[in-house]
Amino acid sequence: MNKYKIIENYRDNDFYRESFFELTKKVFDGLDFKPWYDKGFWTEAYVPHSIHKEDQIVSNVSISTMQIYVNGEIKNGLQFATVSTLPEYRKQGLSRELMNYVLDKYKDWTDINFLFANETVTNFYPLFGFQIYDEVIFRKLSDLPVPEFSATKLDLNNQKDFEIIKNKIEIRKPITKFFWS
Repeated sequence: MNKYKIIENYRDNDFYRESFFELTKKVFDGLDFKPWYDKGFWTEAYVPHSIHKEDQIVSNVSISTMQIYVNGEIKNGLQFATVSTLPEYRKQGLSRELMNYVLDKYKDWTDINFLFANETVTNFYPLFGFQIYDEVIFRKLSDLPVPEFSATKLDLNNQKDFEIIKNKIEIRKPITKFFWS
């Protein structure tokens, strides 16, 4: 790791933030975090931990800190996200190094760590103690006709629509005490 530099929590650093945006676009097929940042959704709860080399971020593990209900109790939680490495830097242990760094850094703070992973990486996360849990969705099939209704698609770039979304986020209430952030 001596040839790399770990940087973290750089939301307010234009250079590193833009490099992070470029990493996510390249690794996640055009995913653009800039509108998310521009709208103020990148808060102090979202903390990237990245490896910087040759004036660019080449690997990243981000966490979102949160308080969540687990079985009716409030716990400190970390959601891991945006785990990524540029293709030309893969197979060098960079994501592993960052995962170990983050897990060690927050070990005395967090009660629960979790993430949502796609099937291509389900062998990676158990190396760090994560277990696979199936998501469960219940539905009931019926022969009832589909009700007719109308809905308006909201556009984040429209200020009025954005305010509607922001308001709904602010007034949300937990629907369960089993697992809720």
